Amino acid sequence: MDFVDVVIEEVVVSVFIVVDDVVEVVVVVVALVSFTLARLFCISVLIVGKRI
Repeated sequence: MDFVDVVIEEVVVSVFIVVDDVVEVVVVVVALVSFTLARLFCISVLIVGKRI
């Protein structure tokens, strides 16, 4: 029983670490995408503004 408990604990810890890494990557990707979209939006607004 002790061995099984240890294995379960190891698996849970490993899963938590992986989930934490995945969350960090997702946050970074979302931040980059929203930053890029914001820049594109500003550039398009400037282009449209110059035409008017």
